Parts: sequence; structure tokens; C-alpha cells
Amino acid sequence: MTESIGLDAVMVPDRPQPSAPKTAKGRQTREAILAALKRVLNSQGYHGTTISQVVAEAGVPTGSFYRYFAGKPEATVELLERLLDNYLAAIPAARDLPSFWERELALHLSHAGLYKSDRGLLGCYFTYDTSVPAFASAFWEHTKGFLDSHILALAAVRPGSDLPVALLRPALLALVSMTENVIFRRFTGRDPGLGLSAEQLVYAVLRLRHRALFLSDPPPSTAPDPDPAPAGEGLAEAGAPFVTDPTGRRKDSQLTLQRMRQATLTLLDTSGYEELRLSDIEEASGLTRGAIYHHYKDKRELVLSIVSERLADITLALERVEIRPGDAAFASLLALNAVFVDAFSASRALMKTLYHLEEVDADFGAYYQQVRGGWATTLAEKLESLCDGAIPARKDIAAFAFLAMTDRFLYDIYSLRYDEFEDLRAAPDQAARLLALIWHRALLARNPSVQV
Repeated sequence: MTESIGLDAVMVPDRPQPSAPKTAKGRQTREAILAALKRVLNSQGYHGTTISQVVAEAGVPTGSFYRYFAGKPEATVELLERLLDNYLAAIPAARDLPSFWERELALHLSHAGLYKSDRGLLGCYFTYDTSVPAFASAFWEHTKGFLDSHILALAAVRPGSDLPVALLRPALLALVSMTENVIFRRFTGRDPGLGLSAEQLVYAVLRLRHRALFLSDPPPSTAPDPDPAPAGEGLAEAGAPFVTDPTGRRKDSQLTLQRMRQATLTLLDTSGYEELRLSDIEEASGLTRGAIYHHYKDKRELVLSIVSERLADITLALERVEIRPGDAAFASLLALNAVFVDAFSASRALMKTLYHLEEVDADFGAYYQQVRGGWATTLAEKLESLCDGAIPARKDIAAFAFLAMTDRFLYDIYSLRYDEFEDLRAAPDQAARLLALIWHRALLARNPSVQV
């Protein structure tokens, strides 16, 4: 049995299956291990956490960890289950709140508050390895539970949402993706703070969500309105590619690059970045190690070159979208969403790799933040133009909310591959139309003139 520790792998002997502790001392040891794991996760993040760090923090031998847990994923899932259960238990029941809107505020303010103490642990919820069954199963069960609870809460609203029943669950998945991902990216430093308090951010994003559901504004907020956007924060040019194209422009060289890159993308989809080996690329592409090293110094440079090129393609495609307000607004929003849907539906590996590299590679993370800032700049101007200047949120907030919804929703559809949404996965044009419908409703508080 092989266990991954950091970026290395060592062989460890087979172990007996973990079991529940039978004594008070055993229960105490198990809880001490979980408490230590939580501290290390909050300090180092999931990918930076090793079992050796955890047992050292807990003051127990390695064998004690494996007596009670199958591995790091299973122990982390248990911590997440506890955290989410406590979080949900602290939210007042819908019947105890005066409105659906009050429930929404309570839910998301509580969510934002979790990041004050458990930022690293919560990061596991969004950046886990999709190939680990323990994570994949737990994440989907929680996502399904959130969707079910929202459906029940919406059923009590009068008048309710006019979204067609067939679109309600995928639309809610997109809206949940937006709010959760905005909060996650803001409070883990992945996106800029935009000069907003937690209350201001939550209210601004939930206002867009309320308009998407009900075509109307929510009740006034007690939180102060966001100030004008801080100069220079968040909205910026996308910048140069992280890794420039390798030398060698001859036709045969370009064919070699194409084979190498396609093989790498295929392997990233099936095995992920950490498990990718140059020997695998050699075998899949039919190229020699020398051919790979002729263009790239290592695996990281090869992968970053591919990702950087794809991100640059998205930047260019966004800039080319023409915005036409009025009756053509839906077509404009469809074109904006299609940029991301086309890029990520064509390569499941691209989004998986983006999420992973942003978590483990600080230099790439800083570069990707700059790229997203450039996307937000482009989107902010185009969304404001679409609304003839009457955008219902500060334009930078709307732009980052747009990005948060799009990338998380598409990650759920194309990388996590939930069976419930197989129809959308099989029809990328329908995914783009759904996202465009949501943004049309959120920005303009009306349905488009065309049928979706």
C-alpha cells in the first residue's frame, strides 16, 4: 500500500482496518488526533498536511492514527462533517425566522464567520482531490442536502420563484455555488477583499441571488452600503502568461508540442497533477524524454505552460464579446458564459488542475489571482454596459460574483460529475443558457424575451 506524504511517496506495510476505540483512553486519544489534525489543517492546508505532522502535534505514535483512521482523507472528512453539522445546527429553523431573506442572511453570515477560526479546514471542502472517494461522496451528500433545504425553504415563500421546476435545482446549484465560492475565495485570500466587511459582502451577493430567484430586491439591509471600489484593488489587467511558449516554431516542433500537451491533459484528467509522471507522458504521447526536455525543464513548467495558454485564450475571448443591452442582453450574457463553458467543458483537466495548483503553488496562485482580476475588470465594464449603468451592485462585486458562480458551477458539473446533472454535462450549450438566464434575472430583474 502506498501513502502520499507531501510530494513524495513511501511504501508502508498493510495495516488492519481502523476501528472505534473501546476505552475512555482510546476515545481521548482519537479526539486528540482529530484536534491536532484540525490545527495542522488550519495552519498548513490539506495538501501541506502530513500524517507525521499530525501525530507529532498530537503527541502519539503513527500507529495510533491508523488504529482509528484509514488515512488523512477519512479523518479530514470526519472533521468537515462535524464542522458542517455544528454550522447547520446553529442556524435558526426557517419557521423561526420572519422570512426567507432572514434565513439567507443568517445562513451566510454564519458561513462567513467560520473562516475566522477554521480557514484551512474549510479549504478542504473546496479544494479536495476529486479522485478520493471519501471526499467525493461526502461533498455530494452535503451539496444535495443544501439543495434540498433550499427547495423546502423556497416552497414556503409566497409568492414563490417563477423559475420553471425543471430548472430550479440546477439554478439553485449555480446560486449556491456563487455565494459559497465568493465567501470561500474572499476569506482565504484567493480573491481581493474589495474593501468590504463580511456583512457588506454577504448582503451584496445575496441581493443578486434574491433578484435571480424572485425578480425583485430583498428588504433593506442593516449593513452599510459598500463604499466605492478602492482604487487599484481587484480590477486589473490580466498580465503576461505565467509560462511563455517554448522555442521551436517549425511545423514538426509544433506537432510534437501538440502531442505532448494533449497527452498531458488526458493524463491530468485521469490521474491528477501530483500523480502525473514524465514517464506517463512519454508512453501516452509516444515521445522520448529528450523531446519533452527540449521544450520544458520539468513537469511543472509543462503543465503551467498548458494552463497559462488556456487562461490567455479565455482572456482574449472575454474581451471579444460584444455587449448589446435591451432585448439583446440575454444573447450578450450567453456569449460571456459560453467563454467559460466552452473552455471548461472541453477540458475537465483544466479546472481540476487550476484548483489544485492554486492551492499548492504560491507563485501560480498569485498569477491566477492577477488573471482573475483582469477577467473581473473586463466583466465589470461589460456588465455595467449591459445594465446601461444601472447595475444592481457595485460592478466589481458583480464581476467577482459572476466568476465565482461560473467556475464553481462548472467544476461541479464537469469535474465532480454529479449524476443528477448529467443532462447539463452532456449539453454545454444548455449550461451556458442556464447561467445566462440567472444573470439576466439578477442584473435586470426580468426574464429574457427568448425562451430558455
